[in-house]
Amino acid sequence: MRCRHALAADVPVLAEVLSRSFHNDPLMEFVCPDQATRDADLQLLFTVAASAGLRRGHTYVLAEPTGEIAGAAIWSPPGVEALSDDETSPLVDAIVGRYGDEGLLRLGAMSEAMDANHPDVPHLYLFIVGVDPSRQGNGLGERLLAPTLAHCDTTGTAAYLESTNPRNIGFYRRLGFDPVSEFHPEGGPLLTGMWREPVG
Repeated sequence: MRCRHALAADVPVLAEVLSRSFHNDPLMEFVCPDQATRDADLQLLFTVAASAGLRRGHTYVLAEPTGEIAGAAIWSPPGVEALSDDETSPLVDAIVGRYGDEGLLRLGAMSEAMDANHPDVPHLYLFIVGVDPSRQGNGLGERLLAPTLAHCDTTGTAAYLESTNPRNIGFYRRLGFDPVSEFHPEGGPLLTGMWREPVG
């Protein structure tokens, strides 16, 4: 199994893997509260995110020699937004169609909270990372992130992420991330901003 750059052909499977990974994530439960339709909503979200990530050149998958994808990570380079307004419009339309104005308010609250707490110094931003639930607990998340974090260390680049699930904070700490903020969208779950200085 190796970590490699994602290809356009990977996006449908990548989105399915991430939707399974995030199905019970507190932030995704807040944005997409209907469990019956959450998978469809998340697959659209991660299709949009992965397509944007491919354009930015920092989307990776952990793949078996057979081609099976076990996990994915979407990064945004320094000074570049993870998603533009144009890129998010299909997701906004879908959420409004599903949940009406309440859905739009939740989506806006999430975006505003994350933007307000995002560091304004150069860094690589870990927008999304997930491993298929059937493969979790075997060190695959660390393997998925290791090449990019090694790049950060080599180039002296900091990294930042938001942990949307308290269970993941210990994992990120082991990779060198430290909590720097706690915040939440209005009516939503607690998020933890985590910062990593390059090693060496």
